[in-house]
Amino acid sequence: MRAQKSIPTTIQAFALALTLGACSPSPAPGQTPHPTFTVVTPTPINRPTDGPTATDPPIATTPPSSSDVQVTTTNGVSFTEVGDCGAARCALQLDVFEPELPGTHPVAVLIPGSPGGPGHRTGLTEFAVALAKTGVLVFNADYRSAESAGPFPIPVGDAACAVRFARAHAAEHRGDPSRILLLGHSLGGYVALLEGLGAPADQTDCLAAGEARVSAIVALEPPFRPTPDDEFWTDFMGGTIAQLPDAYAAADTSAYVGTDRDVVVRVLWGDEVWAELLSSPPDLLLVQQLADAGYNASMAELFGADHFGGIDVRQAADQTIALIHELPGFAQ
Repeated sequence: MRAQKSIPTTIQAFALALTLGACSPSPAPGQTPHPTFTVVTPTPINRPTDGPTATDPPIATTPPSSSDVQVTTTNGVSFTEVGDCGAARCALQLDVFEPELPGTHPVAVLIPGSPGGPGHRTGLTEFAVALAKTGVLVFNADYRSAESAGPFPIPVGDAACAVRFARAHAAEHRGDPSRILLLGHSLGGYVALLEGLGAPADQTDCLAAGEARVSAIVALEPPFRPTPDDEFWTDFMGGTIAQLPDAYAAADTSAYVGTDRDVVVRVLWGDEVWAELLSSPPDLLLVQQLADAGYNASMAELFGADHFGGIDVRQAADQTIALIHELPGFAQ
């Protein structure tokens, strides 16, 4: 059994205040005020492999019957025209996972983590199947990043193309185009936040036209803005902050707070970083800003999860999926 990290008493009290939405007293001069948005705790159940113990944390699960659901997969569907993909030209592709269940299904568009580029969506295939088994129509999409001729804002435009394609073709797979979730992991979570919150996405090579808005965003362990003078972010942005100050400002997710207050936002973190995260209010700034602006925005801890745990079916993917089904319009 994986040992659970202990959370200091001060952080436990902080998490409780967040959960209750309690108002913190005015901070002393020089202190950072505690956020007051909601922290979501998954529903407690027994661990499926270890059995219950007195020390097990709460954990959510997908319905037991989901293992019996058949999923029809359509691989390699192009959703953009042929364009620059770095070393070669390509059309971006996605895979479709359709649950063999009656009724109309909510839709999820998945965006993988770094480095992005053609074919990297396969890292989310197992998660896509697990999510589809719970009655969600899944479109698992690629996007271009620095290594595939896609400096910012091209990745955001590619995600918007995927959303437009999913909306245009959802009905063909018994999906509901009015209920679309955009889920991304790590760098993909950052791209999902930008696209879902309303960052401009003036992509011209989408194969489907129409609206790129989504009903909800789920971002797993995302960054919220580029780190200046960092090699990875310099490549991602196509230059330094000194060279591209306006682009760096546009790449900050906080810049789009207030653009679309109807979108629901969930940011999920594994317990490996949870305590450290709660003790660093600057890392929580986006979620706090969204909550202050009236969004349905919150954070959740995924128990037993490292950076990849929320999408790993052997770690905490079941908790991520259970939280998805608590979103408005996604209840089972």
